[in-house]
This record gives sequence, C-alpha cells and structure tokens, in this order.
Amino acid sequence: MSAFRSRRWRTPEGTDPAAALEWPLVKRETPGAPMDWRVKKMRLTADKSAGIYNDWLTLEGIPSEVFAYRLGNCSALEWVIDQYQVSTDSRSSITSDPNRADDPQYIVRLVRELAKAVSLDSVIGATLVESQVGAPGD
Repeated sequence: MSAFRSRRWRTPEGTDPAAALEWPLVKRETPGAPMDWRVKKMRLTADKSAGIYNDWLTLEGIPSEVFAYRLGNCSALEWVIDQYQVSTDSRSSITSDPNRADDPQYIVRLVRELAKAVSLDSVIGATLVESQVGAPGD
C-alpha cells in the first residue's frame, strides 16, 4: 500500500465551466499530516513532474510542456512557485503572505489553471501554428 492517498481532481462535464481551464493534477496527501491549504514555500521535484506544495500536499502530473512557456529566464510555473511564498522583509519586518483566508485553495487552483490555460495551451497552440504555417524564418 502506498504511503500516500491519491485523488484525481476532475469535475464532470457541464458542472463547472472553470474546470475546462484547469489541468487535472493528481493530489497526493501525506497520511497523518493535518489538512493544510497554506503554502509557505513550494518547490518542484528533481524531475519537475510534481510540485511539493507543503508538508501535507504534493501536486503530481505536471506536464513537461509547461516549462517551454518562458517568462524571461524561467517558466511561468517556476515564476509562480518563486513568487507565491511567505516572506518577511528584513528591514521593515513586513510579511508578504500569498495565502487567502477567504479562498484557501486559491494557489492550488492557480497552479492547475497555469498548467492548462497559460503554459500548455500556448505551447501546443504555437506548435500547431508552426506545423501548419512553418517556423519563423522558413
């Protein structure tokens, strides 16, 4: 038996229009760890196929195409992982906390939407256009 429980997040067709915008990541919960939607600092696994959200939750099934969509020197997903973390400014002692009390699953949903709507659709769309029109400079 696995040390993790696994659930695939899928919303049946027609029940939630936003579901079409989200990539169906697999959620792995650590048994015995208390349920916690707060993120302190996310990180990717070595093979970048999963994101460790916190001690309780890991998001698996990140498609490799997500990393082809770049914002400067990193992918959009890597930028979100870098920016969406709790941090405290050393000079002012002001804490920046991306977690929302009114929507605790916001960051998880953002990662799912990013994987689907921004990165994957853009890369696949660009590939389809290139295959039909030709690559720039051809």
